[in-house]
Amino acid sequence: MRIVHVVTSGRFAGVEQYVARLATGQVALGHEVVVVGGAAEIMAPRLAEGRAGFVAAGSIVDSWRVLRALPRPDVVGAHMTASETAALLPRSPALVPVVATRHFARRRGQSSARSLVLRGMDRLLAAQIAVSAYVAAHIGVAAQVVHPGVDARPDHPHPTGRRLLVMQRFEAEKETGVAIRAFAASGLREQGWCLDVAGDGAEGPALRRLVAELGVSDAVRFLGFRLDGPELMRGSSALLAPSRLEAFGLTVLEAMASGLPVIAADGGAHRETVGSVTPELLFAPGDHRAAAALLAGLARDRARREEVGRALRLAQRARFTTEHMARRVSEIYAGVA
Repeated sequence: MRIVHVVTSGRFAGVEQYVARLATGQVALGHEVVVVGGAAEIMAPRLAEGRAGFVAAGSIVDSWRVLRALPRPDVVGAHMTASETAALLPRSPALVPVVATRHFARRRGQSSARSLVLRGMDRLLAAQIAVSAYVAAHIGVAAQVVHPGVDARPDHPHPTGRRLLVMQRFEAEKETGVAIRAFAASGLREQGWCLDVAGDGAEGPALRRLVAELGVSDAVRFLGFRLDGPELMRGSSALLAPSRLEAFGLTVLEAMASGLPVIAADGGAHRETVGSVTPELLFAPGDHRAAAALLAGLARDRARREEVGRALRLAQRARFTTEHMARRVSEIYAGVA
């Protein structure tokens, strides 16, 4: 098939990472794939390495123009509402089926008037895919669930250092403050442990103030936005994933592939990933003291960390691979092309 993915943005966050991985996975299956949108300086080389094409487009109009100029595809995969809009605009490639992938656990539109317009899109789409059962349950329309996947990682010895990791955007829904409070309450700082916080976003200044207020500035490092997640994970002993609203959680999946234990909020799609393997390491959303207790228990038991890491790695290799994701999505595309 000739496939065009549209992700109308100039960023490289979770959705864009998903699209890049899916595109290269579909190329490996023999499809011809072009991605429209995403941060060019990151997306272009990644796609080129996987033999997929790339065209920059940061707005609906840009995406629409690119779609009109490209050779006619067999199917368009649209990611996020702006991309769906571009793909469905009049005089976009006529009669080409558009399949929307729903990356967020919410219905379309915020106001009632906008909702009526956006929900009209559902009738024009050939099919819809949800990245988790959690998302599928919250979007108000039928969707086929296809979990994202990542490539398997080589086995590495469990690190001997005392580093913990949080890796996510600094936005309110990510609840990064819960992870920082959990670390402070765990008593691990006094035992020589450190917390690395990788990411950026609007809540950055508030999170830095929180670290100072809790008196753990000497044990918390803010690393900024990072693209070397696997390397950071190889040097960490556990990942904290505090968001109760995670639509899927690619960082959690990367941790599973790395054999890194994960302590996560019992909400969102965490129940479908780490929670399906180690439910005892889920904590009530927002309860930093419960998270602290889990963290302290895991920190003092190296054998348990290794056991959890092995179980998570095996689950990733069995159920959450790039090949499985690419094959299943391609089957859905082929069914409407």
